Amino acid sequence: MGTGATKSPADKMMYQKCQQAMRKKYTQCDPSDFYCACRDGKLDYVREHLPKMSTNDVDKLEGIGDTALHVATRNDHKEIVELLLKADCSTTTLNKDGKMPPEEIKTPEMKKIYMRQTSSYFHDPDSKTTFDVFQRIKLEKVQSTDQEQQQKRDWIQTFKDLDELKQHSLNEQTAAMWWKVFHWVSHTFHRTLDRHDFRANLFDLESDRDFDEFLKKNIEDDVAYQRTKEALRVADTAKDIVPLITLYTSEYGKNKKAFYKMLNEQLALASENDLDTSHFCKRFVYEFDMKSDQLEKRAYTGQTFRGALMSESDIEQYKELTAKGENGVIALRTFTSTSRKRDVAMGFVESQAGKERVLYVFNIPNRTNGIVSVKDVSRYPLEDEVLIIPGNLFTISCVHKNEDENLTEIHLEHINTKVSTFKKLLHTIKAMRQRPKMLENNDTNIR
Repeated sequence: MGTGATKSPADKMMYQKCQQAMRKKYTQCDPSDFYCACRDGKLDYVREHLPKMSTNDVDKLEGIGDTALHVATRNDHKEIVELLLKADCSTTTLNKDGKMPPEEIKTPEMKKIYMRQTSSYFHDPDSKTTFDVFQRIKLEKVQSTDQEQQQKRDWIQTFKDLDELKQHSLNEQTAAMWWKVFHWVSHTFHRTLDRHDFRANLFDLESDRDFDEFLKKNIEDDVAYQRTKEALRVADTAKDIVPLITLYTSEYGKNKKAFYKMLNEQLALASENDLDTSHFCKRFVYEFDMKSDQLEKRAYTGQTFRGALMSESDIEQYKELTAKGENGVIALRTFTSTSRKRDVAMGFVESQAGKERVLYVFNIPNRTNGIVSVKDVSRYPLEDEVLIIPGNLFTISCVHKNEDENLTEIHLEHINTKVSTFKKLLHTIKAMRQRPKMLENNDTNIR
């Protein structure tokens, strides 16, 4: 729940889902043989029948209002639970008590089975690759000593005022608006538009050739590739953002690079200085912008946490930004996974020589469609994840040492950057007028 007196939309949504599950009328018919085997710990039976079953059959909500994964977890049948999870059994189905399977856990050993094995999901080994840090430049004359100090801050960018910084959000939201328009036009009038050299479905994420090449290049095995393509197909066919969220939170398997990792690595490399090229992984981000109405009910308000490792000198530079009243600003380049649970975020931070443990504390006072709770659709609901979409801005409000936990806390306050449709249209007109001048200048420079 958020830190305020009122619940966030995400909390209200989760409460309503639980209430619906508990009020549902169940048939009370006898459970299936597979359910009984999971209940009674018949491992050999589960091993024999599980490969022959469809995902829907494995995830079946029995007439008694329970699933095989619920009962196996409740009865602490660890090997059976491991088999079910390996078969991609749903971890978020609600039973008659309004509980997800992980909420039936009774032992630490079972909890470990449900937890993510990778150590990098909720922490940044190097925040400079995922965050852009900005500092307001002063109007008064800068002394030479200040100039030398500024040169050392090669990873901190400057801005004149907040409007200049918000230009980034304006660019992104305007691009997403027009992509949504093109997508609607191409599908509404596809019979008119389709021809041998143009297909309307090229605007779909699943059909995006650049994004597909990116997937083929980075995904190590065909099973994971097909699983990813299926999520993209279902998301587009159902016009639903949930399959993409579930895909993002998933792992491909032990020692395999997950989708979220390869995606964020590419987003971190994207350059805004290239006027002629749109980074192909931004197409995945636009999908969230285009379906922002679905994200509204998931909007989260309150505090979330993310761990990091940082050099002592970098921490000192964060402190300087707040000590001098400059209130530096952080812009998120990538999807940023945070947790409502402080201990979950810190559990992913491992000690490293020459690095200090850091905890980012994100404060979101007002609802925004770009910061959403995904617990009910994540592969790992125990993480209580809040996903922050790229492009969000935060002011650095406070940096202090937590002696009790031997870490530094960096407190960030969200900046509301919602842009009206009218302003996006004005920005489009302005950009159209400037574009010919930019191209003309480029031609002159080439000559």
